[in-house]
Amino acid sequence: MALDYSIQYSILCNRIDELYKVVEFKQKSSLSEEFSQDFQSYLFLLAALDGDISAQEVNIINFILGEPWTGLEIRSYINVNNIYSDEFMTSVPKSFKKIAELEKRIGNTQLTYFIVEFYYDISSISIFTGNDKQDDFSEDYRSLFIEYIRTLEEVK
Repeated sequence: MALDYSIQYSILCNRIDELYKVVEFKQKSSLSEEFSQDFQSYLFLLAALDGDISAQEVNIINFILGEPWTGLEIRSYINVNNIYSDEFMTSVPKSFKKIAELEKRIGNTQLTYFIVEFYYDISSISIFTGNDKQDDFSEDYRSLFIEYIRTLEEVK
């Protein structure tokens, strides 16, 4: 299961770069890097919401992201970047907003909706479920994304 998400994550980052090139006519973009940081923060918070970051959660996160984080480093990152805050938990990530706006310019929302479902599917991995805080957060976060897309669609 984690292998599928790791592959999807890699493909997703490539598609974000391709979208940027098509819409902005540029060779390079840091948008996929920005997306990676936002997604990493999401995973870190998801792991921490049950009050503990287990070795299994660290392993899954590292496998998906292709990074060598430790539980202590994740906890420190969460604290330093104020991820365990209402502001983070109730805001659509900047990278997602940029991706959605780029897609709106070309009249397509396929990638945007894929990202929404990718975030949500990740939260259904068994190590991230079973805790009301984690479950509620993933549902609320998905709703934030969908509401943002609807808002963009209404503005013509």
